[in-house]
Order: sequence, then C-alpha cells, then structure tokens
Amino acid sequence: MKCIRISDMTMGQGTRVALSFREKIELAKLLDTLGVSVIELEGVGESRTDALRVKSVAAAVKNSAVAVPVQLSRENIDAVWNALQLAARPRLQVRCPVSSVQMEYLHHKKPDAMKALIGETVAKCCKLCADVE
Repeated sequence: MKCIRISDMTMGQGTRVALSFREKIELAKLLDTLGVSVIELEGVGESRTDALRVKSVAAAVKNSAVAVPVQLSRENIDAVWNALQLAARPRLQVRCPVSSVQMEYLHHKKPDAMKALIGETVAKCCKLCADVE
C-alpha cells in the first residue's frame, strides 16, 4: 500500500488573507484533525508574538508534524526550538540560499563560508531535534 503524505504550507508562506491569532490555532487544529502530515509555520522573528504563535500551534496540534524554518544563526535556532519543543512531532527546517549572488547579498559570505555555516546550522539543529529538513 502506498502512503500519501500531505504538507500544508498555508501558514508557512505568509498568507495573503490576514488570519487572527485564534483563527491560526483553529486552522492548525482542523488540519491536524484532517490528517495532514506536516503543518508548516512562518519562522520566529524578533517579535515575541511570533514565538507565542509557534508555541500555541505546537501545543494544539497532536498528530501532525509542526515544521518551522530556522535562520542561519544560533540565536534564531534557539528561539525557534524554545517555541517548538512542545510539539508532539517538531521539525526544524534549514532554509538557505543556493546561488552565490544570494549568499553574498543576503549573508555577505562566499560559497565556501556559506557551506560551513550551513553545516554548523544543520549540526546544531540535529542536536536539538530528531527531525531536521
């Protein structure tokens, strides 16, 4: 028998429709009830509201994996993990630029330095969470 996995990116891509805090929690619960495999959320930025949103969704979801992207910094990895660790199935997503132009423009690093930074980020995420994407 084949297994079909569904990943919902509604709240992870910055929806065009503004949802209230409560609506985001209700949407996550509904997706979890429907059997969605992975619920992707927006990352944790500077605001405490971001961390509270992730923490609330993580606590509300019982079966689906909750995936949150991390930035390439130790502080952000710790902030995301602190918000996500209440999830039944937490997942850290490492997103990084793939073109040398993006590497230099966004992170001010050459490809070799970027490769090392990505390796460090993945290693730190793996120490915190068993599911790293």
